[in-house]
Amino acid sequence: MYILKKIFNGISIGLFIGVSLSIIFNLINNSDIYYATNPEFYKSFDNHLVPTIITFVCFTSIGLIFAFASEIYKIKKWNIFPKTLFHVTILYVILTIFGKYLCWFENVNDIIMNFITFIVIYIIIWIIKYNLVKKDIEKINKNLKK
Repeated sequence: MYILKKIFNGISIGLFIGVSLSIIFNLINNSDIYYATNPEFYKSFDNHLVPTIITFVCFTSIGLIFAFASEIYKIKKWNIFPKTLFHVTILYVILTIFGKYLCWFENVNDIIMNFITFIVIYIIIWIIKYNLVKKDIEKINKNLKK
């Protein structure tokens, strides 16, 4: 059941974030036609539907990989630093591979901005999750002392 829940959550979150961001970018670019990714990606195809489906498959794949990458934190022999370093590296490499395929980057500046944005978001999420887990541990320890 745990694995099915992880799969469902990964697919759902990947699609939700991917589609939400694509809608935002379409609104920003004042597009008359919905593009799930960079319009440059669509030029390789004869119709509009195929690259949209491929992009949605990529969104779900990213979501699944991100969901299962969190299993790294269950490695008992490592402390938090190598776990985090390995986790952030895997996520960024995966995101960059998909991003390159989907034409998210037009030049080196795009890759640099993507890296900076990714790291800032990762740090914010990591701090929030770290503090939530720390609170849970403190609560458990407090209950054990009673």
